[in-house]
Amino acid sequence: MTSLNDTNPIVDRIMDDDFVETLIFANSDGMPLFTNTTLVQATLLGTKMNHLGSIVRTCIKELDVFDEALIVRVSTKKVDILMAPHQEFNIVIGLRKNMQVKNPKNTGQK
Repeated sequence: MTSLNDTNPIVDRIMDDDFVETLIFANSDGMPLFTNTTLVQATLLGTKMNHLGSIVRTCIKELDVFDEALIVRVSTKKVDILMAPHQEFNIVIGLRKNMQVKNPKNTGQK
């Protein structure tokens, strides 16, 4: 198995899931530090999700100053986008909803 990121095995575990399409680790400005997609797409999605994360963090703090958002989930007909908003970084994961896997494992059947 080829490692995507030798310094962080969590990235490999996330990418091993057959439903993961997009993975973006972004800095506090939403600029991608690590991604498995194009830089343009990662920058656009990273900055938009960074903005959404700051809105969510603000809303949660207004409700309870001692609470914080851990995961934000945006669900569409085709994908689920999971984001872990943090002041210093964001993690964005795009998951395919349909049950067809992107790389079917060889089962030995034809």
